[in-house]
Amino acid sequence: MIITRQKPLEEIKETLSRYKGVALIGCGGCVAFYQTGGTKQTKEMAAKLREAGVNVVALGVSNRQCYLCEEKEVANLSDAERIRKVARELEGFSKLEEAEAVLSLACGVGVQNLANILDMPVLPAQNTLFMGRRRVEGDFDLEQCIGCGNCILAFTGGICPVTRCAKSLMNGPCGGVFNGMCEVSKSRVSEHPVPCAWIEIYNKLKKQGRVDEMRKIRPPKDFTKAAHMRKVAWGL
Repeated sequence: MIITRQKPLEEIKETLSRYKGVALIGCGGCVAFYQTGGTKQTKEMAAKLREAGVNVVALGVSNRQCYLCEEKEVANLSDAERIRKVARELEGFSKLEEAEAVLSLACGVGVQNLANILDMPVLPAQNTLFMGRRRVEGDFDLEQCIGCGNCILAFTGGICPVTRCAKSLMNGPCGGVFNGMCEVSKSRVSEHPVPCAWIEIYNKLKKQGRVDEMRKIRPPKDFTKAAHMRKVAWGL
């Protein structure tokens, strides 16, 4: 799940200050699920901006901003036609043509997708933080995945050392483990140490009778597979 957090209101106002009319577009996907960019938050943001003197001329919510129109669908359309097409895709949206800029409440992927479609400025209202999972109500776990492009979870008990080890080590823990805890994590992710990923991997593999997986030497992670920018060729 992609997690976002709203930017400070003053920062948002500063990015919008040069535009006479602004449209707000929320997202009904990941950010709506975690209550940071859905219908409710879009309406609340509009109210705050209007109170601060920003001219919000339109607001609406897409199903998922990352899926909002394919580039091939708008490739040969004029600016006005693109605006009308986007407006038709949004829930309860109108008057997009009156805006000089769009404020997106989606994650960074949604912002960039919208910017590919529209020629007007598309500005982010959120900071995109990480890919993780929901552990309990109202709480989030540590980052789970960085999209490295070569998954090795089959060998590590479903625990990712690339993401959850502070050094992304591939062959067991370093010397900085004390009582099963990572020496680095205390300063990086919380006030308290978190378990060493490789200790957790060992414990999981032991329960599964697969400790022999740790005796196999894995090559260093090839981060060229995660080099940016990447393109996914579906079906290959």
